Amino acid sequence: MENLIIHWIILFIWMAADPFLETLLSKANHRSVEHFFLILEKDNPDLWQRRRYEKSHRLRWVWLISVVWVKGYQFDVLWLSMISMSYLMPWISLRSEVSKQAELIRYQFPIYLRQLQILLQNNTVVKAIELSIPQAPSYLRKELKSLHERLMAEPGRLSSYTAFMSHLEQSEIQRAMKWLYRFENTGQRDASRQFNRMIASTSKWLRQERQYAKQKRLMISQWLGMIPLIGVTLVFISAMMSVLMTMFERR
Repeated sequence: MENLIIHWIILFIWMAADPFLETLLSKANHRSVEHFFLILEKDNPDLWQRRRYEKSHRLRWVWLISVVWVKGYQFDVLWLSMISMSYLMPWISLRSEVSKQAELIRYQFPIYLRQLQILLQNNTVVKAIELSIPQAPSYLRKELKSLHERLMAEPGRLSSYTAFMSHLEQSEIQRAMKWLYRFENTGQRDASRQFNRMIASTSKWLRQERQYAKQKRLMISQWLGMIPLIGVTLVFISAMMSVLMTMFERR
């Protein structure tokens, strides 16, 4: 009974401290969550933070009800670990989603650049970007429209180019934007040279991303191929342990 009372006291103190704890935990990774939401074009990161705290801490009630039947320090540690994991899982899922989005952009952006380079043969940079928007991947269209609006307003400013997808902090994208700026704002001879350099760099980038994607698929297939071997090894070890136990019992 004393154990149950202590647990309920802890629960009420914990619940009273919820506003403080929620604010403290939200501030700890607020900048990262905002950055991830910007990449994924999602809204209201504060609401997401609050909901994941509330959802994870509903397990407290299950924990304290189960204390009536099960007691022990290890049991409390297990439930606290489950509450912590329930709080961390949305963060892990969000980070994984951001990684997949970044990989997709790194793979498809050089393909988009190839399409843009074809349009640049007969158009200015501003016009080529405008024409490329309908055929661009869906996650690029919003950024491309913003880029086009900036270039229409201030075509001669480098910042109008480098602001494109700057939140991703991808050096290759920033380099491509600087090439487009030089191509638009230099003379015909320099523009031709910049155009050729852009094509060479894009080809190299696209080749590297394809090789990376291929290596990743091979790595996954290699690990899948290891599963039968691991299974056979475990069966062999269990059989050997059974044989050894039988030998010791006979002695």
